[in-house]
Amino acid sequence: MTVRRGIGKALCPVLVAAVLGWAGNTPPANAADGYRDSLSFSNLGGVGLVATRTARFLPDGEISLGASVEDPLASYFLTWQATPWLEVTARYSEAWKEPDDLDRGLDLKLRLVQEGDVLPAVAVGFQDLLGNGPFAGEYLVFSKRFDAFDVSLGVSWGYPASRGGIDNPLSHIAGSFERRNDNRDRNGVPAIKNLFSGDKMGVFGGIEYRTPLRGLTFKVEYNGGDARTLDLANAIGKDFPVNAAFNYRPVPWINLAAGFARGDTVGVGLTVRTNLHDLAGRRKNAAPPTPPTGAPSEYRSEPRPTTGRPEYAVPPAGMGRVPVALVPVSARDGTATDAGKLTALVTRALYDAGLGGALVELKGDQAEVTLSLPPEEAAAKSLRAAYVVLSRLPLRYEAVRLRNRYGDAVGREGQLYSRRTVESFARVDAAFNDLLAAGGVSGVTAEGDVVSVQMVPRRPGAMSTASIAAAADLLASVRTVRVIKALGETERHDARMMRTERVREHLARFLDDLGFVLDRLRQDNGGYDLTLQARGRFGDEELNRAMQGARAILSGGDGEVDHLAIIVMRGGIEVARADYPPSAGVAAVRQGSTESVDESANRGMRYLPLFGFVRWGGADAGSGKLERQSRRRLVASTRTLTEGEAERLKEAVRAQGLCPLGWRVSGDSAEIAVAVDGFDNTATVVGRAVRALTATAPGDVDWLGVTAMVRGAPVGEVQVLRRDVDKALDFAGSPEEIWLNTEITSGAAPSEAHGWRRFKGAYPRFSWGIYPEVWQHFGNGSDGGYRAQGFVTVAGELDLVQGLGVRAALTRDIAGDLDRVPVGPGSVTPRVRSDVGRYVEEGKNAISEAVVDYLFRPMEDIYLRASAGLYEPMFGGVGLEALYRPQRSSYAIAAEVNWVKQRDFDQLLDFRSYTVWTGHVSLYRDWSSLGLESVVSIGRYLAGDWGGTIDVYRRFDNGMRLGAWATVTDLPRSEFGRDSFAKGLYLAIPLDLFLPWSLRRDAVVEARALNRDGGQRLKSGRSLYELTRPGTLRALQAGWGDLLD
Repeated sequence: MTVRRGIGKALCPVLVAAVLGWAGNTPPANAADGYRDSLSFSNLGGVGLVATRTARFLPDGEISLGASVEDPLASYFLTWQATPWLEVTARYSEAWKEPDDLDRGLDLKLRLVQEGDVLPAVAVGFQDLLGNGPFAGEYLVFSKRFDAFDVSLGVSWGYPASRGGIDNPLSHIAGSFERRNDNRDRNGVPAIKNLFSGDKMGVFGGIEYRTPLRGLTFKVEYNGGDARTLDLANAIGKDFPVNAAFNYRPVPWINLAAGFARGDTVGVGLTVRTNLHDLAGRRKNAAPPTPPTGAPSEYRSEPRPTTGRPEYAVPPAGMGRVPVALVPVSARDGTATDAGKLTALVTRALYDAGLGGALVELKGDQAEVTLSLPPEEAAAKSLRAAYVVLSRLPLRYEAVRLRNRYGDAVGREGQLYSRRTVESFARVDAAFNDLLAAGGVSGVTAEGDVVSVQMVPRRPGAMSTASIAAAADLLASVRTVRVIKALGETERHDARMMRTERVREHLARFLDDLGFVLDRLRQDNGGYDLTLQARGRFGDEELNRAMQGARAILSGGDGEVDHLAIIVMRGGIEVARADYPPSAGVAAVRQGSTESVDESANRGMRYLPLFGFVRWGGADAGSGKLERQSRRRLVASTRTLTEGEAERLKEAVRAQGLCPLGWRVSGDSAEIAVAVDGFDNTATVVGRAVRALTATAPGDVDWLGVTAMVRGAPVGEVQVLRRDVDKALDFAGSPEEIWLNTEITSGAAPSEAHGWRRFKGAYPRFSWGIYPEVWQHFGNGSDGGYRAQGFVTVAGELDLVQGLGVRAALTRDIAGDLDRVPVGPGSVTPRVRSDVGRYVEEGKNAISEAVVDYLFRPMEDIYLRASAGLYEPMFGGVGLEALYRPQRSSYAIAAEVNWVKQRDFDQLLDFRSYTVWTGHVSLYRDWSSLGLESVVSIGRYLAGDWGGTIDVYRRFDNGMRLGAWATVTDLPRSEFGRDSFAKGLYLAIPLDLFLPWSLRRDAVVEARALNRDGGQRLKSGRSLYELTRPGTLRALQAGWGDLLD
C-alpha cells in the first residue's frame, strides 16, 4: 500500500541514523542493572508486554523510537519519559489491506504509586487521549517484581476491554459511565466523556521473566483487547487472547522483539533508545582553554574558617564537579602533571582509602581501575573508589571505568562513572550518612519531589525524627518524605517541617563545638529564643560565636531573623544572656557585667554544615559587598589600559575561543564584554573570559567581571573573586568555591559614558554555518499520511555595530515527497500554511531568511527588538518585540506585533497580495521544581483568527528541548479540519551538539500536520526569551560545574 511504503521509507533513514548516532553515546550496562535490562516495549509503544502496558517506567529523559509488525497491523512509535512519573507515546498505526488505514495516537501513562517491599507499582494510562481512534481506551495496572519474574495485572475500558469482561463498577456511581460514544469523526478532540466508560470493564495481565542470558526476557500475557473490533483490521478473522514474545537487548540502546500474537500471527519489533541527559555532543577543539600566564603565585585571602569536620564544598543545585578537599593533594597543587605521577598518586590514594591492590591506567580522558572487591562490598566500595580517583585527577579526566577481579560484581564490561554521576552522590553524602547513622533504615529512593525511606523489618520505632529530617535534606526539590514500615505501613511527612528539624540538628552540632547543649528552641513571630546548657567554662568569644552562628543557621543565609535571644543555663541558674538586635539590648550578661556583642563579625558570612562560616555574596545586604559595588561603579575611578595592555587582553580572550567586544578597569575590578557565541553553556564563556582576565589584569585588581552579550545587548553580568579563580586554575580550588563569592546581575550595556572602551576590530563580526533541515507532515490516511522533505541550509549572521545585525539563510531542496501533501480543508480561510506543497515544489533554491534586527535594552530587565525582512519561507514584514525578564524571577512577560505579507511560492523576493497584522502576549514560567517550562500566549494568528496557545517543554542540560503545544482559536471546525485544533510535539536540537563548528541555531523536528491554516504563528526566529536565557541566574547556576572546561 502506498501510505505504508511511504512511512517505512521515511522511517528507515531515521532508524539507521538513530543507531549510528546513539551507539557511541550510551555507556555500557551494569550487571546490577537487571531491572532496566528487563524493560521492554508493547507493540503500540510504551513500556509493556506484547499488546498490554505495565506499571513500569523508563529512566527519566529516555527517548525511544520503534516499529512493530503483526500482519496486517503495523505501528511506528516514539516514547519519551517526560518526567520520572509521566510517559508520553506518539504513534502511527495502520493496516496494510485497508484503503484509509492510517491512525495517529497520543498515549499517556502516569505513575500513581511506586513499588515498595509489599505494595505493587500502580499506574493509570490513556490510549489515544486526543481523540477517539480505534485504539482509544484507559487502563489501571499493577506491577510487582518477584526475583526474576515481573507480574502485571490490570483493568481496562474502551478498546483494551473490547473482549469483554465484568460489568463496569463505575456505572453504579453515574449512569454516564455505562455509555461510551463512538465519534470517530471527531478524531483529534479529547473525548472527556468517554474516560473510564463502557458497559464492560476488561481484565488483562501477564508475566515477564528475566532469563539467565543477559538482556533476554520472555513475556506472556492475556490481552483484554480484541483486534477484530478495530476499523483498521477488518481482515483479521481470529484473535486468540494469549500472546507471547521474546525480547532481546544485545546492547543498551537497542531492543529486538519476536513472538506470536492472536494465536496464529508472528510479530516482530525493533526499538532504538537513548537518554537525552547523556547526549553531550561534540567538543569544539579549535580553541581549547589555555592556562593563564602571569597569575599570582600567592592568593590574596585569609584561610577559610573550619569546623573540624570533613571539609567538602556543598555546591548549589546543578553544579557538576566532584567536591574538592580543602587541603590540596599533589594533583591539585600542580606538582603532578604527567601520567606516571598521576597514576602513582591515585594508587596511593586508593590504598589510603582501604582499596589496596589497584591497577590504574590513564587512557585519553578517562581512568581505568581494576580492583579486588568482594561481591557483597562491590556496590558500596565502587562508588567510593570512583570518588577517590576523580578527586585526585585533573578535570580533563571526565570519567573512571571500574573493573573487578571478582567476576562481574560491578559489571563484566566494567562500570563507567562520570564526574557528574559521582558528584550527584557526593552532594548528598552528608545528609545520607546522617540518615544511616540514625539507624533503622534499609533503603532510600527519590522520585520527583518524594523521598521514600524503607525501615528495617521487625524494628518498629527505629525511625527517629532526625532520620526523617536527614531524608528531607537529601534534595532541595523534596516536598514529601514517605516512611515505609514493616508490612507496607506508610507515613507521610511534610519536608518543610522536617527541614526545620534539620536546622535544629545543625544548630545543635554547631553549639556542641562551642561547649553548649541546645536545651530548647522556641520560635515566636519571626524570632527565636534559645536556651542552652553550658558544659564548662566559656567566655565572650564563645557567646559571640554562638550568636553569630545561630543567626546564620536560623536565617538559612538568605535572610535575617527579626530577633534572637540566647539564654545560657548552668545548674538551673541563668548565667549569661545575649539578645539581637541592638535595639533590644544586645548584651552579654555574665556575673553582673555587661559587654557588647560583636555585630559585624558575620556580615556577609553563611554557615554551611560541612564548611563552617564562608563568605556568601548574597547573604547580607549589610556586608562589605555593597561598598565594593559602589566603588566599582564610580566613573572617576576608571583607569585606562595602555594600547599594548589592551591588545594583550584581547589576544588572551581570543585564545580562549571567545569574541571580545569591550573592557573596563575601575577601582579594584576588571571587566570584559564578550559575545555569547559558540558555546551552549554560558558558564564556560565566563570561565574562559576570567582565565584571560586573571592572566592580564593589573596586579591590584581583586574582582573579575564578565558581561555576556547577545547580538549587542547585555543579558547578564558575572563578578567573581580573582583569588578563587587563581586557586581553581592551580588545582587548589573548584567551581563550587568560586560560586560562593560570585555575584550575578542583569548588567548594563557597555558604553564609554560608564568607562568602557571598545576593542579594535570588535565590529563588524560575521559567523556562518551549514546544516541539514527536515520538514515533516504527520497526517491521517486521507490527509496525506506521513510526508517529509530534506533541505540543506547555509546561514550567516553579521553584526554591524552594537545591537544592529543582519541574519540570512539560503536553502536548497534535496529530496522528499512533501509536495504531495493535499491542500487543507478550508474554503474561506486564507491559505497561510496549507499551500506548503507548492512552496516545496517551486522553492527548490530559496531565500529562507533575510532579516535586519536592532536589539537593545533600554532599562534593566527590559529588552526590545525591531525587525524587518523575510522572516521565514512563507512570510516577510516588519515587527516589534518586547520582553520583561527579571534576573532572579521564574516568570517573564513578552509581547510582539508584526505586519507581514505572504511571500511568493519560489521564496525569492516577490510577494503575494495577502497581508495581515499578527501578534501575541506571552507569559513564560520556569517550573524548576517539576523540571518543566511553559509558555501561554494569546493573540492573533496568521489567518486572522484569535485564540491562545499553551506550550509545555522539558529543557535538558545539553540544550535540547522536548515539548508539546496546542492552539485553540475562533476558527470554525469546518474550516479548521478534522483535528479541530492545532497541536504538535517537537524536539529542538542545538546544532552546536553535533556540528564540528559552533552555531547558535536549533534543528527543530516536529510532529504535526503542515496543511492547516488555523492557529498558525509567524516564525520570526528565536524569541527574546530564548536569546536572553544564557545570562540568567538559572542558566548560569545549572551550568556552573563546567566553568573551567
